[in-house]
Amino acid sequence: MEIHLILLLFLGGMAIGFLSGFFGIGGGIIIVPMLLTILDATGTPDAVSMHLAVATSLAIIFLTSSVNGITQFRKGFLSVRAVGGVASGSIVTAYLVGFVSGGIPRPLLQLVFTLVVVLTALQLLTRNDRNDASDTAPRHQSLRLVFIGLVIGAISALAGTGGGLIGVPALHFFVRMKMKEAVAVSTGVMVLTTFAGLLGYATGGTDLPPLPFATAGYVAYPFAIPVVFGAVLAGPFGVHTSHKTASGVLRKLFAALLVLVAVYVNFG
Repeated sequence: MEIHLILLLFLGGMAIGFLSGFFGIGGGIIIVPMLLTILDATGTPDAVSMHLAVATSLAIIFLTSSVNGITQFRKGFLSVRAVGGVASGSIVTAYLVGFVSGGIPRPLLQLVFTLVVVLTALQLLTRNDRNDASDTAPRHQSLRLVFIGLVIGAISALAGTGGGLIGVPALHFFVRMKMKEAVAVSTGVMVLTTFAGLLGYATGGTDLPPLPFATAGYVAYPFAIPVVFGAVLAGPFGVHTSHKTASGVLRKLFAALLVLVAVYVNFG
C-alpha cells in the first residue's frame, strides 16, 4: 500500500478518534464513508466495496472499543450480567449477518447505514443536557436484554457501526438503566458484537474478486491498522475537549454533518 494512502488513513483515524471522543458516539458513521471513498478510488468493484467498508469498520471499532471497555470495567460502571444478556443476542445476529453478507446487495447496506446515520442526527438534535434526574433503578430483565441484543447485532453488522447509538437509548428507556450504566454496558457489548460481526465477514467473504490489497474475508486489514493508530492517538484529546466545550451549537453542526454523510454515501 502506498505511503500517501497510509498517511491519509492515519489522518482520517485521528479525525474519527477526536470526533468520537468529543461527541461520545461510535466512529462507524464516519469510518464507513471514508473507507468507501478510498475503496471506490482504488477501483474496488461496487459489488464488494460496501461490504469491505462495513467489515473493516467493524474491525476498527472492535479494537478501539476494547480500550474503552477496559476503562469502563476498571471504573466499575460496567455490569457484566447486563453485558452478557445483551451480547447473547447481539453476537448471534452480528455473526449471521456478517457471514451471509455476500448475498446482501450494496443498496440494502447503504439504506441501513443511512437510516442509522439519520437516527443519530435526530438523537443529537433532540438530546438535552440535563442530568439523569428521571432515571430510576435499573431492572435487568433477561428477555428484554436478549431482544435488544438481537436488534443491535443485526444493525451493527449491516451498517458497520458499533451499535451503541441504538444500545444506549434502548437500555435507558426499555431496561431503565441510568445513562452512565447504559453507556458502559453498551461499550462492553460493542466489543463482543463487533468481534462477532467481523468474524462473520472474515469467514463469509470467500468469493472475492481480485483486489489490489490483502483481505481476511471482507476485512481489509491493511486499511484498518493506520486508522486504529490515528483514532487511539486522538481519542483522548476529543474526550478532554468535550469536557471543556459543552456546546449545543457544535452538536447541531455535527448532526448536519451526519445528514451530509448520508447524502454523500447514497448520491456522491
